[in-house]
This record gives sequence, C-alpha cells and structure tokens, in this order.
Amino acid sequence: MTDNQPASALEQTAVGNQVHLFAYPRHRDALVRVFGTVLGCGRPRVIRLLEIDEPVLGFRLPGGGAVSIEFVPDLPEWPDPFHGAWMQITTPHPEGLRATILNAGLPEIRHPGHDFYFQIPSGHVFTVAAR
Repeated sequence: MTDNQPASALEQTAVGNQVHLFAYPRHRDALVRVFGTVLGCGRPRVIRLLEIDEPVLGFRLPGGGAVSIEFVPDLPEWPDPFHGAWMQITTPHPEGLRATILNAGLPEIRHPGHDFYFQIPSGHVFTVAAR
C-alpha cells in the first residue's frame, strides 16, 4: 500500500489480457502464420494509425485476450530472448498446443521456470500453461 492509494485499489491490481509487441516488418508474414494459424486466432484485424507508417495487426486469442503487433523498421537487435518480457498463453489442452507449436517448427526455449517455452519469429518468448 502506498500513501497515494487506498488498500482496496491495490487489492484489485492485476495483469491485463492485452499484449502489444514490436517487431520488424520482415517478420510480418511469419507472425501472421504463428498467431493466425498455429495459435488459432484467424485473420488479423488491421489497425491503421495516422502516426504509424505500417498498420498494426491485432489478434484475438480463441480463449480470451488479445495481441497487437506494431511493425517498426528500426528496432534495436536483441542478442537473445532473455532480454525481453516472457508471456503466458493458457489453454485447457497445453500438451496439444505444445505439439502444434513444435510441429510448426517454432523453437523451444529451455528454462527451469516452466516446462515449456517457445519463441516466435520476432524473438518474443511465450509459455503454454493449463487453464
């Protein structure tokens, strides 16, 4: 609790179900395949913003939540996946989704924090957990 917030406000704090990613334009087609086909989101919603040259793509995950991807040509190169936030996807069938992800050729990332992590073409890392 802080001096500026009552306890009731802090008790309601949670992580939301919206993720916004930044990626190179060269990863667009691969990311559309990963989210649209592999993760079952279907066709992306194309969001055009006046201040951004490339349209943002939005995906709704079948079980809830959303991912938007903003394509930026001059992102810094990150040397490995351990420099970014890792995100979680939940499903009632984690083993089936895990098999689908591996069959799609997405690389598995080994880390003792969870039994399965995978990396998407933009370098972002996700885990799959039971809901």
